[in-house]
Amino acid sequence: VPVAQPYEFSGYVLDVVGIPFGLDDFSADTWNVYPNPTSDYFNITGLPQTGTLLISDLSGRTLTQLQLNSVATNTRIETTQWADGMYVVQVQSKGVRSIQKLLIQH
Repeated sequence: VPVAQPYEFSGYVLDVVGIPFGLDDFSADTWNVYPNPTSDYFNITGLPQTGTLLISDLSGRTLTQLQLNSVATNTRIETTQWADGMYVVQVQSKGVRSIQKLLIQH
């Protein structure tokens, strides 16, 4: 998009269209992982009514995958058998993916 400038301009103008915003937006702000760090278990609250919950280690190996439904928007996951380290908790709903990190220390 050409832009008339009274001075030299050596950057880009970015025109972003088609990104929906509104009350139905889903992000990491709408759900919580606690306690974090943890040792034996963690809770996830505020999950969307539909979608997928996926937990993986940093190498990408999936440890848990759950289909979300309107009955359970909160869940508790045991971690006693998991190794110490950083894990990725990912929620995907309506085509939007949100990620939070979880630290396990036994």
